[in-house]
Amino acid sequence: METPIHQVLNMERPKEFIAAVTDKKDLWKLSVRVKDKWTAVKDGKEHLELLIVDAKGHDIQLLIPTAYKSVYDKTLEVNSTYTLTNFQVLKNDVLFKVSDHKYKLIWTGGTTAVDVNLNDIPNTHIKYKPFAEIVFGKWRPDLLFNVIGVVQDMGYCQLNEGKKLQFSTNLNSFRVMILSDIVLNCTLWEEYAAKFVQYNSDRKEAGPVIVLLKYCKIKEEGFNSLLDFSCFFNYLFRGQNRKCPILHGVEPY
Repeated sequence: METPIHQVLNMERPKEFIAAVTDKKDLWKLSVRVKDKWTAVKDGKEHLELLIVDAKGHDIQLLIPTAYKSVYDKTLEVNSTYTLTNFQVLKNDVLFKVSDHKYKLIWTGGTTAVDVNLNDIPNTHIKYKPFAEIVFGKWRPDLLFNVIGVVQDMGYCQLNEGKKLQFSTNLNSFRVMILSDIVLNCTLWEEYAAKFVQYNSDRKEAGPVIVLLKYCKIKEEGFNSLLDFSCFFNYLFRGQNRKCPILHGVEPY
């Protein structure tokens, strides 16, 4: 029995790295680890999104359409490795991106994921965005970031069902700082807000609370603006009237 031609081509095709991926050709073969996976909704339909990383630490966003979601949500596992072939490469036009790669991958009916856990790809650490880089404008508004810090204080909280928990200058203050004079006021949404408030209410032990915000959106606002969803960065000199970035805890999508 002869081996199907597409399998022969896959075996002969050399593996490449994510940094080389462009839309200039159709046939790619990548060895990757699934770093993250989540369900997203567009036009009322659920699809699957993954962040995959290669042995050099480069990552790219992979979208699995609704038609294939139920199958591959079960078979593609976070921290497992695979060899991927026969996917589509398009410009990364996702509204808020978890990878700074210029392109994104689209799963098709011909895409294959083989060599399960046979590739030697290290489990990379989370990359945190330094507070100073955000304050000085070294960020992209379409890219989501990870940050970590120690909760300095939390003021009055207002939690409305189905809406975000507002943290703003005058109403609710959840401030985070990390080994510097830079302080961050954060906005958490829906279940994240509820969990944070519940944790603060239930915890008995003393000591610092360390918060890791994963895939956060940064937005710039004037210091004296009306803060609807408001969290913003400032220095210790809080009276200065300057534009400061603001950070929102959001679910990846």
